Amino acid sequence: MSCILNATAQKVTVAEKQAANITGKMQKDLRLTNEQQVQVYKVHMILMEQKQQVWQKAKELSEKDLDRKMQAVENKRDSMYQKVLDKEQFVLYKQRKTYFIYNNNQ
Repeated sequence: MSCILNATAQKVTVAEKQAANITGKMQKDLRLTNEQQVQVYKVHMILMEQKQQVWQKAKELSEKDLDRKMQAVENKRDSMYQKVLDKEQFVLYKQRKTYFIYNNNQ
């Protein structure tokens, strides 16, 4: 995972930092393979891009519609991770999802 960040270390976006942080926590707790690390990172970046597209249209949306569209993007996360993780890892991910995804300060 560090090789992903080293290539762009000079200009790392917030999304990239979050993706690296989430991937690092998941790698440690779920013992991801190198390939899984890359795929988890990509999943996060895809979701962040989709959320960014929703935000770009935020002025055109009501608060309720904005929330609904953002939640629709977030709802894709589990199914995308399920394709990357094995069954045991996915169960552990679901148990610790809040820590992995929403606790990005560590």
